[in-house]
Amino acid sequence: MVQNLIPAQQFMKQYNFTELELQYVRKRNKRAVVMFEGQFFVNISEIEANFKSEEIFLSSI
Repeated sequence: MVQNLIPAQQFMKQYNFTELELQYVRKRNKRAVVMFEGQFFVNISEIEANFKSEEIFLSSI
């Protein structure tokens, strides 16, 4: 699982996510955003398996 984790700040910058969108993802799937050693990480395998980008972006409008 550790190989699927990317730092949340890096993920948000790379995929142009806002904090609000990331909070939505975490609310929908607690395994998608995890805390590890005091930092938040995004579990890429959970994002890819459970979310469509349209679902995330449309929810924040």
